[in-house]
Amino acid sequence: ENDHVEIRPADRLWGKGFFETDERLLAETHGEAVVAGIGQAGERLSRMACVMFEGRYARSAGRTGMGAVMGSKNLKAVVVRGTGGIEVADRKGLMRRAAAYGDKEKSRFKRNFELGTAGGVAATEAFGDMPIRNFLGGRWAEQAERVSGQTMFKKYGRHERSCLSCPSNCTLVVEIPGTPVGHAPEYETIGAFGSMCECDRIEVIAQCNDLCNDYGLDTISAGNTVAFVMEAFEKGILTEAALDGIRPTWGNAEAMVALLHKMGKREGVGDLLADGTRPAAERLGKDLSDMLVEVKGVEVPMHDPRAFWSNALNYAVANRGACHMEGVTFTVDSGLPFPDLGYTAPMDRYIADGKAELNAKMHDLMALYDGLGICKFYIVVSYGPTVLAEWLNVCTGWTTTPEDLMRTGERIFTAKRAINVERGLTRKDDALPKRLLTVPQRDDIGPVSPQGMARMLDEYYRLRGWNADGAPTDERLRTLGLA
Repeated sequence: ENDHVEIRPADRLWGKGFFETDERLLAETHGEAVVAGIGQAGERLSRMACVMFEGRYARSAGRTGMGAVMGSKNLKAVVVRGTGGIEVADRKGLMRRAAAYGDKEKSRFKRNFELGTAGGVAATEAFGDMPIRNFLGGRWAEQAERVSGQTMFKKYGRHERSCLSCPSNCTLVVEIPGTPVGHAPEYETIGAFGSMCECDRIEVIAQCNDLCNDYGLDTISAGNTVAFVMEAFEKGILTEAALDGIRPTWGNAEAMVALLHKMGKREGVGDLLADGTRPAAERLGKDLSDMLVEVKGVEVPMHDPRAFWSNALNYAVANRGACHMEGVTFTVDSGLPFPDLGYTAPMDRYIADGKAELNAKMHDLMALYDGLGICKFYIVVSYGPTVLAEWLNVCTGWTTTPEDLMRTGERIFTAKRAINVERGLTRKDDALPKRLLTVPQRDDIGPVSPQGMARMLDEYYRLRGWNADGAPTDERLRTLGLA
């Protein structure tokens, strides 16, 4: 609390879910504190374990197993409370900008982001961007309407919720039978347990969401893993006996819930599945590359790169594996404007031209968002480097230019790449899974062209100043002040 720090034993909390952990720690400390903690998945070192926040409203630091890092250190939670203020260099200038931007932000969030990410389910399916049946493809239009944010909020909505002082009420608070009042499933979760698993019951998806939040499981990787198991069961690769008596047919709600309990606790077949699809396939000792949909061991999110080739390149070169948030290029591809980056109109979604440059710019910008602590939903209001520089300068008193910021973004992204290269990453790791290069998404959306993929990769490396194997050159590192 403020400058006072304590380390307390967590024996009484070990083995508890995140919801109970959060409630007990707030009761023991202060109701206005914030808890960052793990559930049983983090304790059991699942590679898809998250660090969780905000109790049943369930925010998370997801992907790549950060919860397992805490678990490996026997760290159950961190509780923080601060009562101090925040000093800014130009408070009047900050308030003027807040007033000037506020109405525009509210109207654009209302127009482009109503009901948060869940509000875009039906539109995303129509674009061909929503993966179906472990990325085997097809249409899911009627089902998407049944699990959309609009349907969910109409049936079960309590109210919308925002982070402190944010103009976007992007969180839906719902009360769905079988689950407590809390954070509604987001788009990624609806895709992961809905279209990926052929389940069109929002009540079941909400239950899966709730289980993942309590165990501290990443919903994208967990849903991908359940869909992988369903396909493996259908093909006879995994049997009912191997799955502890579970019969995971497509859309089987009971099986979905049972598998999540197993994964969260690492019990029985859950030990095979708790680290995701690639480790599971490796332990099975079979060539399942036709079924795996992951990049660098991270399962592909609920934005199908066959619908936006820019996202295909993004998944391939993103520093932490398949991560839509490292570039969010598909938003620009579909027409979201970023005038100060040179984008004012939609791009052709199915060609390689221009996608390397788009990725380079957006990777640098998103690295800036992360470095500045800006929510990436502010892409909805087209916050580019010009606006970010204005905000940064009034807060700090600096005289940073948009060009300075973009260079900083490149430094961040390139430093991460250099670390990966030092640990053995090469061009062969910048690859999409076989299914996305060979299987169409639906009749009017084909697979990503391998030739187009190679072209985009070559151009991206060239623009970045990397060599043919994807390593930043010494000259580029020196230019960026990284060597």
